[in-house]
Amino acid sequence: MKPIAAIWHHPGNPPGVGAGNYPVAIVSFVQTPALVAVYVDSTGRVSTAPIGELEIVDAAAREAVAAANSALGGR
Repeated sequence: MKPIAAIWHHPGNPPGVGAGNYPVAIVSFVQTPALVAVYVDSTGRVSTAPIGELEIVDAAAREAVAAANSALGGR
């Protein structure tokens, strides 16, 4: 999978600690009970985050998702 540029809206853990918005590259997705993204941050650290905490900023990825949704809507 080609990395997808995103912003991680980190809520902090414990709440508030380390909270902020961080640039990341999503490199994979993993289906657990909830969908999570595997990402790499600017330090090279690999980690995971719930998909709801990530904002995709890669225009190509947004366009691909829109095209897929359009195709599904036409069925």
